[in-house]
Amino acid sequence: QRLCLMAGCFGVLRGVQEQRSRDVALGGFACGVGVFDKATFLWPLAALALAAAIVYPRRAWRAARPRMLAAGLAGLLAGAAPFLYYNWKWPGETFRQQVERADNYSEKLRGLQSTLNGTVLAGWISREMEGEPMAPPDGAARAAYAIAPRVPEVATLLLPAATVALLVLPALSFAPWGRFMLFSLAFCLLAFAQMLPVRNAGAAHHLALLLPFPQIFAAAGLAGAREAIDRWLSRPRRRQLADGLLWAVALVLAAANVRAIAHHYYRLLAYGGS
Repeated sequence: QRLCLMAGCFGVLRGVQEQRSRDVALGGFACGVGVFDKATFLWPLAALALAAAIVYPRRAWRAARPRMLAAGLAGLLAGAAPFLYYNWKWPGETFRQQVERADNYSEKLRGLQSTLNGTVLAGWISREMEGEPMAPPDGAARAAYAIAPRVPEVATLLLPAATVALLVLPALSFAPWGRFMLFSLAFCLLAFAQMLPVRNAGAAHHLALLLPFPQIFAAAGLAGAREAIDRWLSRPRRRQLADGLLWAVALVLAAANVRAIAHHYYRLLAYGGS
C-alpha cells in the first residue's frame, strides 16, 4: 500500500507540475489500486488530500483544474473498479464497522508510540526469541548477527527526533521546510484520527500506513535547521560547528535505524517468521 501511495503522490505531483493529465491519471490509478488492495488505504488518501488543502491551500486550488480533476478521478475509479463493484453488489459491506470504545484509545496511542520507536513489528513478523537461534545462512546474515543486540526489542531514535522537530516547528513554520513539516504532521494526525474511532483499527499493519511521513517530518526539521543556521549565524566558524552538529545528529539517527533493521533481520533468520 505504501508503494501505491508513493506512486500516486509521484504521478499527481509530476502531472500537476508539468501540466500532464496522463501522469495525474496514472497517479490516480495507483491510488485506486491501493483502495482495491484494502479499504484502509482510504485513510492515508483522505489525509493526503486534507493535509494538502490545509497547508497548501493556494497551490491546491490552482492545481484543481477541471481537466486534472477529471483525469485523476478517472484513474482512481479505474484502479478501484473491483472495490466499487463489490460495494455496489453488496451495498455498504466494506464500511460496516463498529465504533471503538473510548477507553481503548490509549492502547492505540501506545501502538503509535511503538510504531515511531520501530518496535511495533517485534514479535509480529518474527517469532519470540525463545530457544536456540539458527545459524546465519550467508555473509549478509552474519553481518546482521554481529550488529544486532540480543534483546527482545531495539528502538530507533525517530520518536525523540520527531519530538525535537515538533519543538522547533514554530520557529520554522513559515519557511519552506517548515511548511513541509506541517504537511507531514497534518497527514499523520489526520490519518491516525481516522483509525481511532474504528474498532480493531490501529494494529501494526494499519499504523504502518503513516510511514514514511514521520521520518519525513524529522528529516525536514534537520533540513530546516540547516537553513536557519545560514540566517541566524553570521560567523563562518559558528556555522561550521553547527553544521557539524547537525551532521552528527543525522549520522546517529541513521546508525540507530541500521541497528534496528539488523535486529529485525536477525530475529527473522534466527527464530523464523511468525
